[in-house]
Amino acid sequence: MMKYPVASYLLHDSTGHFYIRNLYNNPKRTLPPLMKNSLQRLLRLPPKNCLTLPTTVGEVTSRNIEIATTANTDHETFDYNTKIQFPAKQNDSIIESNVMSKNGKILDHDETSSEAAWVNTTEFKISATKLMFSQKEKENGISFVQSGLLLYMALLSLSTEVDLETKKEIDTCLMNASSHMKKITDFQHIAAWLPQPNNDLKFRWAVRLVLEEGLEMSQQFLGGIKNGTKIVIEHFNSTASRDNVYDTLNRMVEIDSGGAMRDTFIEDDFLDGFCSILITTMYIRSRWRSAPTVLNGTYPFKDGSTREKSVNMIKLNDIMGYGDLKECDAEAIEINYATPGLKLLMLVPRGNSLKNLTTYMENTTPQEVSNKLRLTRVAAILPIFTLRMTLLLPQKLQLMNITRLVDAKPSPDNKCGELKLSHAVQRLMFWAEAGSNAFKDDGIEWDEKPELELLADRPYLFYVRWKNVTLMNGNFVL
Repeated sequence: MMKYPVASYLLHDSTGHFYIRNLYNNPKRTLPPLMKNSLQRLLRLPPKNCLTLPTTVGEVTSRNIEIATTANTDHETFDYNTKIQFPAKQNDSIIESNVMSKNGKILDHDETSSEAAWVNTTEFKISATKLMFSQKEKENGISFVQSGLLLYMALLSLSTEVDLETKKEIDTCLMNASSHMKKITDFQHIAAWLPQPNNDLKFRWAVRLVLEEGLEMSQQFLGGIKNGTKIVIEHFNSTASRDNVYDTLNRMVEIDSGGAMRDTFIEDDFLDGFCSILITTMYIRSRWRSAPTVLNGTYPFKDGSTREKSVNMIKLNDIMGYGDLKECDAEAIEINYATPGLKLLMLVPRGNSLKNLTTYMENTTPQEVSNKLRLTRVAAILPIFTLRMTLLLPQKLQLMNITRLVDAKPSPDNKCGELKLSHAVQRLMFWAEAGSNAFKDDGIEWDEKPELELLADRPYLFYVRWKNVTLMNGNFVL
C-alpha cells in the first residue's frame, strides 16, 4: 500500500501564494502558485512520473480541493480520499485530511495541519550527542530524551529581550531573524497549536524564567509571549541564597510537571552563585490507539554487551506506517496513539548498534522518513519503559554557537545586571507503557493477522510526533 500518494506537503510564501511540493512523490517538483483550477488541470494531465493516477478530481476552488485515488497492489484495491482546505488568512492553518479504505471500510485516516514557516525550523536538533564509539559496549550510550521544539520556543522568546549581539547568535541558530512582534506571534501560534490534554493524553509543558532581583522584562514581552501562554516569569528576592535557591527551583519543576519530576537541582549547583535561570519541562504519557497485549515473561535485550539484559514487552497489532530503510540497514514504523495526530516514529537497526542510524538521521528529518513509509498491518513488540531526563543546557548552547546568553558572571549578591543565564535545564518525562486498556497474554490472538512483525529487542531511536512536528526524540538503550 502506498501512503497517501497525492498532494502530501504544503507551504506558502510571504506573498500569500500557496504551493504544493512533493506531488506524485517527486521531491524536486514544485508547482507554480496555486490558482483557481490550476491543480485540476495538472491532475487531468499528470506528469509521466505519476505513480498513482487520480481517478476522480472534485471541484477545485480557491480554498478547497478534493482528490480521490485508487491504488492496486497484490490483487487488492485501496481507495484514497484527500481533502485540502486552504485558510482564509495567510497565517492560519492549511488542513489536509486523508482517508484510506478498502471495499468501503475505512482502514486508516490522517489529518495534518501545515503551519507557517516555523514548522521546518522546529526540526533542528540539540547538539548533544549521547553516543560514544570507543568500546562496543558503550557505543549506544545511554537512554535519553530531548525536545528541540521546547528549546526552540524558549530561545525564540529570549531573543526578544537580550542585547543585539546575543540576539544575532540566537537568530542565526534558529534561522529566524524576524521582528520582535513576529516572534511573539510565532510563539503564541506554536503554544496554541500544541496538543491539549484529554482522557487519552497527559501532556504538560512549561517555559519558566526566574530572573535576578530587579531585572524586568519589557511590556511588549509581558503582554505578548507571557500573556495567555505557559511561559512563567518569576523573580528571586533578597532572601534567595545558594543555601535555599535549589529548594525553591525544585518546587517550581514539581509544579510544572504535575509532581512527576523532583530533585532537579542540588545545593552544589550554586556554589559559584546564580543570576537568571531558565527551566523548561515537558511530560508526555499517552494511550495507544490499539489496545496492546502485555507479553508474559521477559525478552533478552541485544545491545552487544557481554552482560545479559532482559526487558518486559508489549505487542501492538495495528495499521502502521512501515519502511525498510536499506540505506542505513534499519526498519521504521510509525504507531498511532489514541489522540488523532499524535504518533510514535521508531527507527530500529537490524544490528545492535545505533551508529549508522544516528549518522543517517543527521542528514535527514523525521518528516522525510515518515513520508517514505507505507501503511500496513504490523505486530510491533516493544519494551515497556519510562524515561526521566535532565539536560543541562549551557554547554549545549555553546556548542550551538550561542555563547553570550550563558556567559554569566554573577556578582557576590547574585546579579549579572542584564539577561544572562547562569543555569538552564530541560526536564522531560516520557512513558512507553501498556496502559490501563491493555490485555493479558492468554495465548489467543484476537486481532487480524499482521503482514509483518517487528521485534524491538535492541537499541532504537524514537520520535514523538504531533502532526508534522517532533515534540520529543531520543533513543532507548537498556
